[in-house]
Amino acid sequence: MSVEPKIADETVAEFFSRTGLLPTGPGDLRRYPRYYFRGVAEAFIFKLCATEPPDHCFVVTRDLSRGGVSLLHMDPLFPGQRIDLILNGKPAMAVEVVRCRRLRDGRYLVGCRFKKGEAEPQRTEASSD
Repeated sequence: MSVEPKIADETVAEFFSRTGLLPTGPGDLRRYPRYYFRGVAEAFIFKLCATEPPDHCFVVTRDLSRGGVSLLHMDPLFPGQRIDLILNGKPAMAVEVVRCRRLRDGRYLVGCRFKKGEAEPQRTEASSD
């Protein structure tokens, strides 16, 4: 008997099959509605001390609104940390971590808000040829 891997309490198939508007609860005070946005994004994660170059990795996106995006990541991130995200092959956009909590499976659910202005251009292996 094989067990399907899980992403944040859902099977991989369940996680990636969700679409549309996220349901809200009675205490939800968000400014903008959230939509399921399941996929993989390229990320450049900046350290809190700006002297080191950003870490280049891939993150799983969970949901999206006009104000921000929710991500799943293997390492904890901290409020104020900047991430440059490349979503759907579009130019990088800057987000700022506003919350991060550890999930039961050891991954982290990271809430980010979009920052005004443009992200810094980043060089990837594909673009360094």
